[in-house]
Amino acid sequence: MKFQRDRLNVGVLTRLATSLYKALVFKISGQQEKLAWQKILVADGLRIIGCCRLASRLALSVHVAATTDKHRFWSTHAAGVALHYAGDLRGAERAFFQSQGYANALQLSFSLQHLGKLNVELGRYELAEQQLKEALDIRHKLNKTDLASSTERALQGLRALRA
Repeated sequence: MKFQRDRLNVGVLTRLATSLYKALVFKISGQQEKLAWQKILVADGLRIIGCCRLASRLALSVHVAATTDKHRFWSTHAAGVALHYAGDLRGAERAFFQSQGYANALQLSFSLQHLGKLNVELGRYELAEQQLKEALDIRHKLNKTDLASSTERALQGLRALRA
């Protein structure tokens, strides 16, 4: 099943270059929290351009040094997405489960949606559906209609695949 994947374009390259520049500025100025966030953004950009292993290593290095649950969640989640794109489904699954220990409700919906997509690829359709429905419920409760529509599309794709 094909889920929406990020596409390499000028905007992605621009965001990656901007994040690299900001990371350098924050490193020089000693702003560790801002540096951590930029490293997560750099990791995501590296994943999109195809450097998935490097992206996962960078994201996990942020997790090790993180001082906030926000950075712990997003760094581990970014590592999971990068591992998923790299084809390391078991590693991605571990990262997504680990990220949930630091997640608020909205963040949990991201983790569940990515786990649902991963489980589709592993052929675990019932588990995938359960995770996608749970993500959808959270997104509806939080009134995140744009995110809910993404989850609804994933559920529709899963139902089409199972039919």
